[in-house]
Amino acid sequence: MNMTLCFVLGLSLLLYFKTVAQTLCTDTRLLHNVTKGQMLPTHKIQSFTAPGLMICARECVYQTNCLSFNFGPESGQCDLTRAVAGPSLPLVSKTGYLYASKSDWVTAIAENCKHVNCAPNHICVPSKTGNMCVLNDCGIPPVIDFGSSSEYRGTVIGYTATYNCSGIGVKAEVAPLTCLDTGAWEGRHCRRVSSCEDVQDCDSSYVDGEYWIYPNAFGNDERVKVYCHRLTSDSPMDYITLPNMNRLLWPPQKCPILTVTW
Repeated sequence: MNMTLCFVLGLSLLLYFKTVAQTLCTDTRLLHNVTKGQMLPTHKIQSFTAPGLMICARECVYQTNCLSFNFGPESGQCDLTRAVAGPSLPLVSKTGYLYASKSDWVTAIAENCKHVNCAPNHICVPSKTGNMCVLNDCGIPPVIDFGSSSEYRGTVIGYTATYNCSGIGVKAEVAPLTCLDTGAWEGRHCRRVSSCEDVQDCDSSYVDGEYWIYPNAFGNDERVKVYCHRLTSDSPMDYITLPNMNRLLWPPQKCPILTVTW
């Protein structure tokens, strides 16, 4: 056998084993525990590109919060989710996608981390010196005052949830919270109107008059009535509204030169 023939045979075997390896990772004809052509579009923990179905399944098995996953063999898209499809949470059609429950894959994954019981919001990380449980998830984003339902693509460290703020006396803005490595969602919450400038931002058609605001000096929590002056200008001003007539004598002497009433 000459060198050229050996090279051709070797290359053929290499391509064959590569094809077999890819098939074992993605060919669902060999598996019975997947739902084809459907996916669970909500309750996502994390989305990433995986080289094969087994890798996607393994990541779900290793994460305590993961209960099911979606996988797209062509794109490699892997979605880990914190829920299981059922009558109250139906799957949706998605051509080329697969859906599977974590419970069907625990026995199919390698021994690493299989018997490690990590706490919620943690992931098992296998290593030569022993498996470790590492915090990686903040859980479902919290409900915040004056914020609509949060929008998020995942809940692991680094992901952001956004809220649309609305309500009487609340600034119309987007409030973002980010999942930190402490396992907590942190960021700016919805804020109440705290000055006449905020009143102006709410609606440019507002005119001078009395408005309720929540000054930052009181923790943006207590309501105070103020008179907003020059609301149609670039520099509106805040004045405290006094319920009764007040007088100021200046300078303080027996025969005051100036008497001011307001």
